[in-house]
Amino acid sequence: MRYLLWACLRAEWVQMRHYWLNTLSALAFALMLFLMLYFGVRAFGAPQADFGALVIGYYAFMLTNVGFQRVASFLLTESQTGTLEQLALSPFGLAMTTLAHLVSYLLSVALFGAVGLLATMAITGMWLPFNLPAFGVMTLLLVGQAYAFGLAMGGLALRFKRIGDLMQVVSMVLVVFLLTPAEGVGNLAPLGPTWRLLQQWVQAGALPHATALGIEVARTVGLLLVGVLVYRWCERRVRQLGLLGRYA
Repeated sequence: MRYLLWACLRAEWVQMRHYWLNTLSALAFALMLFLMLYFGVRAFGAPQADFGALVIGYYAFMLTNVGFQRVASFLLTESQTGTLEQLALSPFGLAMTTLAHLVSYLLSVALFGAVGLLATMAITGMWLPFNLPAFGVMTLLLVGQAYAFGLAMGGLALRFKRIGDLMQVVSMVLVVFLLTPAEGVGNLAPLGPTWRLLQQWVQAGALPHATALGIEVARTVGLLLVGVLVYRWCERRVRQLGLLGRYA
């Protein structure tokens, strides 16, 4: 397994270095989007205290959106290039190969996310407290919940091939989950409670309560299990129907 993970990490690095212009453009796009939000908030006269919430909210949005879309886009790309069957026939299998690719991509996203977070804090002048272990745990919980939705969408991508419009709909649903208020059904929705814990930790400079953190860990594990089950069911169904080799 470690050889597979190392190969995926190396492939991710080679792609980023080879297509360096695209890599820099993606980072620049993320920063430009944040600048639009930042100057828009300032134009409406929001208090300075709101900028810290804007920074951490934008960071959470980018992580969840990128993490969610990566799974389905990876499988769709492999299908369209005709290499999906090779991954399925490899000794590791399609599921393990996809998992290793997601872990390697998560590390690259974490690297660029850290750069982007530092840049946004420098722009706003809001230097947030940065406890690396706690920040890493909260980030993993957010990305893990986004990956759960991504795995389910990846399974649907194997079955239906073209799900671009559905992915846009689910992306908007994830934004709604992030912004759901902490009352009633909002406490049961994914992503939102984890983001609020991250925001409270940033504003208070202290770790969240152990009970609240444990609930979010259980929520993330449960969502990942559901996402894996949906993905594996779709994969088995595609194999039974003989649709794995079809590209459209």
